[in-house]
Amino acid sequence: CRLELVPRGRGVLIVHAPQLYQSIGAKQTAAVEILLVNEGTRRLDNIEVKCDAPLQWSKTVDPPVVSTLEVGEERKVRLAITPVRKAAPGRYEARIRTSALSDNRPVAAEDKTLTVEIRPGTNLPATILLVLVVVGLVGTVVVLGVRLSRK
Repeated sequence: CRLELVPRGRGVLIVHAPQLYQSIGAKQTAAVEILLVNEGTRRLDNIEVKCDAPLQWSKTVDPPVVSTLEVGEERKVRLAITPVRKAAPGRYEARIRTSALSDNRPVAAEDKTLTVEIRPGTNLPATILLVLVVVGLVGTVVVLGVRLSRK
């Protein structure tokens, strides 16, 4: 009779995301770096990072799958989320989900929510027109004031 030792323990996946709020312009990309940490007592395999972005937004996860994460090891994953061209200014949310396997058993980490705020853009032609109108009005008041004071 041969006795085989079965390793005990479990993998625990922790996701650290220091920045979960991004304020971007209308044509910019929100870039976030998250840190995957194995705080368990077993190796984690096939760690998958998924991002549920708003409809029609493009998203990139680099790398999308981390093959292994040893006990105590950390790995950085970069996410880039780009809004659609005609996205209205406001706040949008994207969910970051992670999952892994430890001894062929599923391990899930806490989901993170990334808030992306799209700042309203400036309307340069309208701003220039407004400045010209104000300068014209001030100039007209000054000219009329000088003419009236001479009479």
